[in-house]
Amino acid sequence: MKHIQQNFNNYLPWRDHYNPLIILSNKEHPLDEKAKNKSVQKNRPLKKDSLYIILADDDEDDRELFSEVIDETGLNVKLDYAEDGKELLKMLNSASRELPHMIFLDLNMPNKGGKECLDAIRASEYLKNIPVIIYSTSSSHNDIEETFEKGANLYVRKPTSYKELLNMARMVLSLNWENYKPRASKTNFVFSHKTR
Repeated sequence: MKHIQQNFNNYLPWRDHYNPLIILSNKEHPLDEKAKNKSVQKNRPLKKDSLYIILADDDEDDRELFSEVIDETGLNVKLDYAEDGKELLKMLNSASRELPHMIFLDLNMPNKGGKECLDAIRASEYLKNIPVIIYSTSSSHNDIEETFEKGANLYVRKPTSYKELLNMARMVLSLNWENYKPRASKTNFVFSHKTR
């Protein structure tokens, strides 16, 4: 598991070429045209320099939209889904599965909520170094404080437009997680697409 944290930059080959001016402008991203012809498949084999993400969210529409946005980034991403917290933990603890490079975690899910999942992930020697991005409609101060204290890496309020969601995905996937360690900085914890 240590290799994920220590060599995380190896999984993000595009990070050194990331240009936030492209993201924040109204110009079409150069990868958009290529991305339109690709699709993110749930169980696509992981290629070299691929990024493997799990989205845990019980809302089917949100899962489909997230998949479309990840596809449109043009990045080499393998995306899996968990429809609730119980399914997420089962996926993560399956000996036959590879571990994700990051988890997008909704807070309000049936069977086991996001906060319970976060507790379980951070308590596990096997899972504790995986970056966890809280991905929620909630802007509650209590939710933000509690997930910070529980060890989430980043808190993202679900964007209200497709463009904001696409910008968020491109920015979050390009982050250097060494700068977003659990409980390291409240200043960097809440993501704002307007300030990055």
